[in-house]
Amino acid sequence: MAQDNLSLCHGLLGNLLCWQFMANVFKDDEISKRIINEQEKCVRNIDRIDYIKCGTPGFRRSPGFMSGLAGIGFGLLSIAKHDAVPNILAFQSYCSK
Repeated sequence: MAQDNLSLCHGLLGNLLCWQFMANVFKDDEISKRIINEQEKCVRNIDRIDYIKCGTPGFRRSPGFMSGLAGIGFGLLSIAKHDAVPNILAFQSYCSK
């Protein structure tokens, strides 16, 4: 699942959220295992300053949600607390959890 950025829009974290939703819907343990592996790899590398790339031209830092740092933070929070954070890419809310 190599991606050149971590954004929710078209980066690694957004893809992982979509795959996690699919794995939950179809109850696919194989996909869930791969997602967990990719999430662990992402978290292990997050302390490298060059690893945090936004989904903007030139990977410039942006505060935005879908392609910027806010979305990257949300994606990391989703990894840490997936049972408490709704998947907004699947239009989940706290009410639907």
